Amino acid sequence: MAFRLVSSGGNVTDAAVVDLPASGAIYKDGVVVYDTNQNFVSRAGAGAPCTAIIGVALKHIDGASDVSVPVILFDDSQIWEADCVSAAATTQLLMRHILDDPLRVENINSVSESASTGVFFALQITGSTSGSGKLLGKFLRRVPVTPSTLWNTYVNAS
Repeated sequence: MAFRLVSSGGNVTDAAVVDLPASGAIYKDGVVVYDTNQNFVSRAGAGAPCTAIIGVALKHIDGASDVSVPVILFDDSQIWEADCVSAAATTQLLMRHILDDPLRVENINSVSESASTGVFFALQITGSTSGSGKLLGKFLRRVPVTPSTLWNTYVNAS
């Protein structure tokens, strides 16, 4: 399943979804990063920094750079459910974790508060702790997506 939006902070409206130009293979429900030089999104790699992550893709695309992908943009009110590399444990709560790949949180080791790669803040365990388990938490971004950035992306893609 990868990542799933479970709460928008009581907001009764839908989460912000935008179609963004994309490049390379992007996985459904996987985290994407925004390349400000090329004006497209691509799948997040292991240890993607919180200055680059932008949201979660809603569909799978392959290959070409002339396609777009719908993305739920991250905001501070959202709570996300995350698949984990290993079984979730209470010692992982209230800690920052890095991405293992676009679809999972590397929950084995936490990172320091100052580490730019600590993009997921774990709040609660959901599911079985003896099996895979999942973490509920927030994505941490240091640079907000600005309307002008999104507008420029949209205009350049048209």
